[in-house]
Amino acid sequence: MRTQARFLCAAALAALGAGAGPTYAQETAESAGTQVSLEDVTVRAGLSAGGYWGNLSSVAVVWTDPTERAFAGTGFFQLEGVVRFRGVNREVRIDFDGGLRQYATGGFELRNYAPREYHGDVAATYRQRLWGGLVSAGGQAIARGVADRPPMPLYLQPGYNSFVASVLYTRDLPFDGLLHEFDVRGTFESRDYAAPRVLPQLDLLDRSSGEATLGLTRFLGSEYSTLRAFGAFRYHSYPRKGLSIRRRDKAGRVGVAWALNRYVTRGLQAEASIGGTFNRSNSRRVEYNLVGFESSLVKSLGPATDLLLDLNVTRKSYLIPGQYLVPGEEVDDLTRIEAGLVRTLGPIFATVRVYWKKAETNISGAYYRNFGVSFSMSATPWGRRP
Repeated sequence: MRTQARFLCAAALAALGAGAGPTYAQETAESAGTQVSLEDVTVRAGLSAGGYWGNLSSVAVVWTDPTERAFAGTGFFQLEGVVRFRGVNREVRIDFDGGLRQYATGGFELRNYAPREYHGDVAATYRQRLWGGLVSAGGQAIARGVADRPPMPLYLQPGYNSFVASVLYTRDLPFDGLLHEFDVRGTFESRDYAAPRVLPQLDLLDRSSGEATLGLTRFLGSEYSTLRAFGAFRYHSYPRKGLSIRRRDKAGRVGVAWALNRYVTRGLQAEASIGGTFNRSNSRRVEYNLVGFESSLVKSLGPATDLLLDLNVTRKSYLIPGQYLVPGEEVDDLTRIEAGLVRTLGPIFATVRVYWKKAETNISGAYYRNFGVSFSMSATPWGRRP
């Protein structure tokens, strides 16, 4: 479950608001029954500060620092939006998202770092009514880069290029007096970490993945509450892992997810899911079982203020005692808690968040902690829906 992104400085928003034109602009052109619209173009800016503790090593970082404590302040800018092409019983949607995050660090013993993260994401989706349901097919390209990556305990995910293709079919199935929705999805991803010369081990993380998912959603007496059961099969291939035989992982996932949306009538929106993963591989080192729980809550505290809560917990156990993944590939146990307040200030949303994360491995004594606070503002100067 994703929460709203956080980022950048109020000065950038003020400059944008002063020179960007009207707060609402939507261009619609009709040609052969097709409507073209620009929607939800959103600018986000924010600042954050946090502390990092830990002694985890990482396969993704070649250099080390003796410290187990570090801190960082960050500033972030993000721009995202949607372009839609609507026709009769069909639609093409293009989502775009790009951003930059700059860090200033302290607490390292050898030297302090100034990491810079940047990302770009473009996704195109085609939807059409077909076979009594809705068919969606799409592709996505993601580019992520990191400059001046610091050593642990300040872990930043390395840069990569990713290409994703997916197809989804959904269909309503009314029975038992209630509405149900059936869905089947297929996804393929190719991810390349583009390892630099000084960090060739990043190539070990390159992978190709495929996943097939089946799900059934039951509307619990109204449109406000749903319960979904799902099962999935996932396949990972790591072309650069393994000496004579490349590593291949196969995993099954099952779970249930519940959702409630009564924000308009009662000011409440909630989601919760629990699931299990059973990972098997031709490398016995990475055969494990995992259980995960996620939940989120949005509660209105008044006409212009919302409370946000998020909780994420995962626990992993290996089939062979003493086996484990190399830190930096995956953590074994993870707990993440986040709370925030969102305040509406006219056309601008201001958000304050506090977050805490704990990650551990099955290696005795290896741990990672992160605590921080962030402030962000967001505005939709173009393409806001009326």
